[in-house]
Amino acid sequence: MKYKNIEVLGTNHIAKESIIKVKKAFKDLNPGIVCLELDFQRYKGLVTNQKPNYNPAIIKQVGLKGYLFAVIGGIVQKQLSKKTGYKPGIDMKTAGELAKKNKSLLLLIDQPIKKTLWNISHKISKKDKKNFWSDLGWSFLLAIFGQKLFFKIFRSQKVKNKIYSRIMHLGSQSFSLNSIPNQDLILELMKKVKSIYPSIYKILVHDRNKFMATNLHNISLKHPDKTVLAVVGAGHVTGMLELLKKYDKESKS
Repeated sequence: MKYKNIEVLGTNHIAKESIIKVKKAFKDLNPGIVCLELDFQRYKGLVTNQKPNYNPAIIKQVGLKGYLFAVIGGIVQKQLSKKTGYKPGIDMKTAGELAKKNKSLLLLIDQPIKKTLWNISHKISKKDKKNFWSDLGWSFLLAIFGQKLFFKIFRSQKVKNKIYSRIMHLGSQSFSLNSIPNQDLILELMKKVKSIYPSIYKILVHDRNKFMATNLHNISLKHPDKTVLAVVGAGHVTGMLELLKKYDKESKS
């Protein structure tokens, strides 16, 4: 999706299709500047094939909740990547390698990961925190027993209502792990996340959209004659483009 001299490419971080889309974008656009949804810490880990740092010592820097979120998220992403055969971040790594090969200016536009994890520890609402860990536990049991056996064991109407209205509702929009979901599907999923976990949505999606869109806006102003390719997760595309248009209007007024 394009706005002025900025092309925002939405990807799936563990899909082969992302590699194909990134290569096609470079061929079609020949970008002078390439921006990645990474900070320096994650980029360094990606290009050097470092394993995620789950040393408990970092709890002092990011808080316990942020640390647990990173550990659980890393485990989930690793398991999903086994199903596709591609390591997490293959889209970013491919774009970074092509940027260097094409001698494009490579810029990292995402918020520092430690800041995001710190926000998870300190800014999630009590309601979202309670719901998140509760839903995670129920999801784990649902995955272990399977839907049919689960509802034979847990017959409480309260439990059934919770599972159907939250967990199964959130996962009702499914897509292939090997492909990049279309924006209609992404928007529907983002709406669900925002309605169920509003503070988590703000921390993980909205605030980072603002951070990345602000960086892109400034890059575009500084380099109006260059094509800017921004490679980000598909869930960020629409929100970032809306913010870019907003910033452009504000700068003109």
